[in-house]
Parts: sequence; structure tokens; C-alpha cells
Amino acid sequence: MAAPSKVAVCLFSALFGLFAVGVFDFLRNHEENACEMTWMFEYPIYEKLRLLSKVTKAFPRYGLYIYGEGERARRNRELDLTGIPVLFIPGNAGSYKQVRSLGSVSLRKAMDMKKDFHFDYYSVDFDEDLSGLFGGVLNEQVEFVHQSIRHVLRLYKKKQVKSVILVGHSMGGMVARALFTLPKFDRTTVHTIITQATPHQMPVISIDSYLADFYSKVNDFWSNSDNISDVTVVTTAGSYRDRQIRHQLAMLNGIVSEDRAVSTSTSSVPLAWVSTDHLCSVWCRQMVLVTVRALFDIVDKTTKQVENNAHYKVRVFHHHFVDHTGVKDIDNRWLHSMLFDSKSKWEFKTERRWRLVTPKVKTSKHIAVSLPTEQNWYMTIQTNMELDAWLFGCIVPEGAKNCLSGDNLSSKGTLLPPLYSNKKVVSLGPEELKDYSHVVLILPKTYTQMEISYEIYPTEDRHIDLQVPGFLSWLANCPQSLVKPVQVTTETSERALYYRINLFGLESVRQAFTLSLFMKSCQQNPDGINATVVKFKVPWNHEDSFTSKLALDDMDISLKLQSAKPDGFNGDPSIHLYLHPSCTYHISIKTSYTEILGQIVRFYGVLMPTFLICNILMALAWQLKHFKLDGEASCPSFLESYGSYCQPWRTAPLVMIISRTLRYPVVAKVVLDLGLPADDHDALFTRQISWHYLLSPLLLLLSGSILVIQSILLDKIIWILSSVIGFICNRCCLSNVVQKVGSCLQYSMLLVGAYLSLKHCGSMGILVCYMLQLCKVIKERVTAQYGSGIEQKRSQAKYSIQFTLFLLLMAILIINAPSLIVWAKNIRYSLYLTTDPSTKAGITLTLLYAILQVFPLKSNAFHFSPRTIFVTVLLLQLYCIQSLHRVTYGLTFVLAIVTLENMISTYTVKTVKEKTN
Repeated sequence: MAAPSKVAVCLFSALFGLFAVGVFDFLRNHEENACEMTWMFEYPIYEKLRLLSKVTKAFPRYGLYIYGEGERARRNRELDLTGIPVLFIPGNAGSYKQVRSLGSVSLRKAMDMKKDFHFDYYSVDFDEDLSGLFGGVLNEQVEFVHQSIRHVLRLYKKKQVKSVILVGHSMGGMVARALFTLPKFDRTTVHTIITQATPHQMPVISIDSYLADFYSKVNDFWSNSDNISDVTVVTTAGSYRDRQIRHQLAMLNGIVSEDRAVSTSTSSVPLAWVSTDHLCSVWCRQMVLVTVRALFDIVDKTTKQVENNAHYKVRVFHHHFVDHTGVKDIDNRWLHSMLFDSKSKWEFKTERRWRLVTPKVKTSKHIAVSLPTEQNWYMTIQTNMELDAWLFGCIVPEGAKNCLSGDNLSSKGTLLPPLYSNKKVVSLGPEELKDYSHVVLILPKTYTQMEISYEIYPTEDRHIDLQVPGFLSWLANCPQSLVKPVQVTTETSERALYYRINLFGLESVRQAFTLSLFMKSCQQNPDGINATVVKFKVPWNHEDSFTSKLALDDMDISLKLQSAKPDGFNGDPSIHLYLHPSCTYHISIKTSYTEILGQIVRFYGVLMPTFLICNILMALAWQLKHFKLDGEASCPSFLESYGSYCQPWRTAPLVMIISRTLRYPVVAKVVLDLGLPADDHDALFTRQISWHYLLSPLLLLLSGSILVIQSILLDKIIWILSSVIGFICNRCCLSNVVQKVGSCLQYSMLLVGAYLSLKHCGSMGILVCYMLQLCKVIKERVTAQYGSGIEQKRSQAKYSIQFTLFLLLMAILIINAPSLIVWAKNIRYSLYLTTDPSTKAGITLTLLYAILQVFPLKSNAFHFSPRTIFVTVLLLQLYCIQSLHRVTYGLTFVLAIVTLENMISTYTVKTVKEKTN
């Protein structure tokens, strides 16, 4: 393979280096795992339930279990079931044993609180199916869950239990929603679905047609059905620690109506405030506790069954997962007003700041704070008191010494970290307090340390508007913008409790900043809750994040979005600083370049396979155009072809023009009438990933740098193998024997591959073609190394083009690998993969490969194929960027055209020779 120029090496090394930095940031730059482990008090028992024989026969790989510990496990074994059934559905490669955390914590809560109801936890065993990569198992899983629900309800026939709560992790959440698409499914049996890290919007990688069709069917049904108005769905995303499921993929926007759905991120869930990786979401103690509390609170206290009122359940779930005000009894959250105890002691405060930290309060009292009469002020109150209703607004009647009643303002508060501190805060402005003359703080009698602080301040001092730089403004301010941070404030006000920074212009996932909070001065031992809390609030999709550290510690906090700002949304991200009043801080913000690269990898890395394949195809087109075996045999190497014909400007502008044309209403209507799918760019613009047409050439360049490094490494590996094989064959005089045996074996292997593709698994045929192509590449490299004269030049030319075909077959094999893995994994149950998206590709490729053995590639034979490849590359960039399952069809079509033109050329040359003779 010809060596690339020094300039090209430097360029691609730089691009690959930037990509590597982005990958490292994506994999490593996130908060430490703050999840606590759940534990059991007794040994866990998973009791397998006997299903109907027809169900066992239809689903031999699957099973249904019930979870228990100690006495509960014994009663489960005897089917003495009196609880509320909950069915756990595992996801991609998930285990039925993942139900343990929920089951154990829920059982312990029922026992400790001496509830007169409890939950029975069941779990489905899917034999750890790869449902996230292979859609062929999904319909089978859905039907088994349907049968499992029917079986569970039969166990409670005498108890009048009519519904089951579903908890789905990862793809298990999609299976739960897919139940409603079954014609025979009784929709009254499921009213509540909780999903954890489930990609609701679309597959992470749409790698096969079954997966794409499954999503289309389920989401279309939920988006357009009016018959599931009583079903409540909760979904949580794992935030930045979850590298598999982006936040936006887990949201229910546009799928489930907002009045029946709660979508949030674990980093913003009150009393959790943690980012969870994909597996951690099922065992993270903070999230498990929140989920269990919510489940107990949706139970009707009269019937001891789950409340059927969807509106009530949504309010409960919203309270626990989105906006917890700190109340212990959820019914107190909706307390509107209250008469004050006339015997209580009252204190009136006119100060703008006041703080109390006391080890105990001997007698309860009411603190009435006089509100300002001017405008443009704000009031912030922080406390750790246990009382549910602790903050009221009131007016002191004429002639009275104090307020007689007040409106409850406690519900406007929110909990803050650190965990177990019970710290809660309320921030109110003149609009919210315009009907009151005083704010009343109720201090209950307590023997534990209590802290309460308030301050009233001018908004212009504490609410700071900051325009963060976009790409154009950053470019205009170079080179200062490269290193110079933006100073928000050199020092915060003394005794300040709260600052707010509004980040105007932060709306793209391609932006990333670092907030630095440096302590300027502080008491040696700050009293009260010794913590500074920073909340990064994003007003869409509930993707807030919290950072809490000791008041004396400096902080560096990442500011980056998990989803782009929706079109037409009115609101901007903001930073809320809850400071310790004993300390002052210096605040600055700077651009984080490594995190920008990490964001590019996170949001666009999954789109790169298509661009990588487009680069291979463009190189192949150039090679076919210049492939010559007659006379001075020659063919440009892969690297030479890439450098000559793979520039992004050749395809990206045309793709942009075609895509924009297809988006015009008239053209879009014609496309729709013809039954053609919408191009992927149209979908990408709605996915909140800040998609832009200019990203296509960037991704072409980045994927090209990966491809160049990959091809160089593969070429070196092949060189080593060919050197070893050539040395052995020359020393042992085995060259002729190897050629004869290899020629016989390749046809036998192709027959075996075609049979396996047709009868067992299509990917086996692709694997056979891949292995044969590897052998052919090594053979041509051996001849090129040890041959001489014209034979050596011909082998070098053949090696160049066969190496590119080898890369294409490798891409096809990787895309269809899930079918092969699933077939091999389940071979003990069946030799056949009944739902196999790779069958057609496997059969077609083995046939084409066999034809290419009969009709080897001829020189000067390809005139139509390069043009066809160019058009195919345009189509791939239009329709296969996120629909990766379509790529196999495109590559198979290209190989078919090359094979066909080669056959026609061979016959044409043969006919001309016969006529000449």
C-alpha cells in the first residue's frame, strides 16, 4: 500500500487525535458513581413459577420468577400471595435477578412501616437476549410478557386483583409499551408503567429492520391511540454516566400525552441527585428508594390497590421524580391554607437578612417577615426543618397583632442536596408575594439542630444575565476567547445565600463550558449545613443537575446540555448558586474544548459508521475507474484512492441540496404519495441533537481519519501474515498445493455458506465470504511480495482493490453480527434463526461472491459502476445516517452492480475475441 504524503499523515493524525480526545472525554469525564448499594436483610430467593404447558412449549428459553426473602419466600413457594403484583422486565442482555433491589427495599419498607399492604415482585427471564441489537426477539418477548401477566393475575383470582404494575429496564420498557399493540391484550390489566433508561424515541443504533419496524409500530400506536388514557408512564434517563442511552432518547415527548407521563433524569430526581450508568439504574439505592416511595403513595388507602386515577398518579410521580417540596406526608403538599394557632409565640422581623442555627427549639413560634413595598426584589429562604407546612403568606388585619390565617407557600419550595440533610429552599419574587404583607416561618418544637435563613435582595445584584459565546462570537474574539475565562463576579456579596446566572445563548449540544467557583474568604468552621450547592437548570426535558461540596471547597462544574433547545421554546438554562452565608466566592465561566469534543462523540459518534462506509465506497469507485491489468498493471491503493476521491465537498453539498429540496412541502407530498421514506436529515433535525448540514463533512473527515488509521493497521497485519505464509510455502514448496486446495475449498465453503444463510442464519454466509476474502487478500499480498515481473505488478493491483472489498465485507459483517451472535447463543434450543434480518444479504452475497470467483475482475471493465457507487453514496448519506439497517442493502446493491458489469465486460471481450479470430 502506497505511503500517504506527510501533509496527509499530519492532517489525519490531528483529526484522529481530536477524535480520541473526544472519546476519552465521553468515556471518562463524568461524576463519580455516587450511588449507594442496596442490601438485603435475608437471603434472596427466586422461585420459578410453573406456566401452562403450551406457554412453556412456545417459549422454551424464557421463564417467570417471583422474588422473596425469608418468610415471604416461604409464602411465595406456597403461592400464598396477598400483595400488589409488580412485574419486572429486563432489557438488553438483562437478568431476571435485577429485580432484587426493588423487591428487597419494597419488602423491607412494608415491614418497617407496618403497612397493611405490600407488593409481590415478579421477574421475567429472557435468557439475556440482545434485544437492543437484534429486533428479531422483541415480538417474542412481548407475547411472553403478555402470557406472564395473565398467569400472575390467575394467581390472585380470589383476591380481586385486576392489574399489574410493570417496571421495565432498558428495552424492557419498550416491551412493556408494546403490549398494548397486541390485539388480544386486555388493556385493563396494566395501568402503570415505570421505565428505567429505556430508549423510547428510537433505537440507539437502528441496526436491523425488525428493530426499526418494532419502534415504528409501538410509537405510532402510542402517539395516535385514544384507548390508553388511563395508563401512566414514568421514564428516567441516567444522565451523563449512561453512555448507552442519551437523555433525549429516554424521553416520552410526542409519544405519551404530558398529562399521563413523567419524564426526567436521575441527576434531577429529588433525594437521588445522581447520574447512573446503564446497569446502575436498577440497583442505585437512591433511585430505588424514590421508586418504592412513589409506588407506596399511589396505593388507594381504602381498596389497598393501585389508584386507577391517572391524574392523581401523575401528581404523585411528579412529586417524587421531579419536584419534591420536602413534605413527609404527600397529602400535605396540596394544603392550600391554614388557621394559625392563636397561642403560638410571634416574632416580627424587618431585617433584610436573618439566620438562626440552634441545637434545639424548646417552644414553637412564628417568625413574621415584613415584605418590601418597592419592586425588583427577591426573597430566598433556606431551612432544614422537618415540618411539612412551614412557610405561609399572610396579611395582618387592621387592629390585629398578627396574622389569623395564611396561604401555604411551602409547596413552592424544593429539596436540595446533600443527601440526608433535609435542606430545602424557596425563592419568591414580588409577583408571587404581591397579595401578602408578611411571610410567616413556622418553627416547630424540636430537639435536633435546626437551621433557617432568609434574605431579601435587589434582583439586579444577584440575578446576572450572561451571553455565552456561540461559534461565530468565539471566532470573532480569538485568540482571547481560547484561554480567557468570562468573569461573572470577582467576589459575591457578604452573607449572600443565593445567586442566579441566566445563560443566554446556551442552546446547542455542541457547546460546553466550565463554571469555576473559588472560595475567597470563609469562616474556619461554617455553622449549620456546611455545603455549597450549584444547580444547573435546563428548563426543558427535566435534565437539571446538582453539585454539592463543602463550603470551603473550590468547585469546577461542567455546563453542557443533554438535549438541544427545542424550536420555539421560550426559556434559557440558568445556574442557581446556594451559598453558605459565612463565605464569599469568585465566579467565572470558560469554554471547555475537550468537553465539546466529548459532546460530538456522544451525539454524533453513532452516526459515523455510515460516513465511514461512504468513504470506503468512494475509494472503491476511484479504484474501479483506474483498475488495469493489461500492460503496465496498476490500481491505486486504498490510501491513494481515499486522498484522490474522498473529499467531503464531492458529496456533502449535493446531499444538502437534495435534502433541503425534499423538505419543501410540494416535494415532500410527492415523496409521501410515492410511498418513499423521509430522509434521515429530516428526522435528525427533530431529535434535539443540534443537527446541521455542515456536520456531514465534519463526520466524513473524522470517519476518514479513523479509516486511514484502520487501513494502515490492517495492511501491516496482512503484511505480517503474508510474510509468514509466504515464507512457509516457499520453504516447503507448498505454493501449488495450497492454490489447488484453496480453489476447491472456496467453492465448497460458498455452498456451505449459501446453505447456512438459507436454512440457519444469513450472517454465516456473510462470515464465509469475509473469511474467503481475507484469504484472497493474503494470497495477492504473498504474490506481490514474493512474485516477480508482470505477475508481481498484477498481484499488487489486485491486492489494492481486493483490500477495499475486504473492508466493505467487514462493514457488512459487523452490521449483521448481532444475528450471528444470537444464533450461536440460542443454538442449544434451535438450529434455526426464525426471524433473521440478514438472510437476504447472506444469500445474495454468497451468490455474488461465487460469480466473482468464476469471473474475476477485469481491467478497464468498469464505466457504469463508479457512477452508480457515487449515487449510492448520496443515498446512504440521505437515508442511512441513523437508519443503519439500510446500509446492507446499499452495499449489496453496489456489489451486485460491480459483479454484473464485470460479467458483461467479460462476455463482451470474449465475443470480440471470437469474432476477431
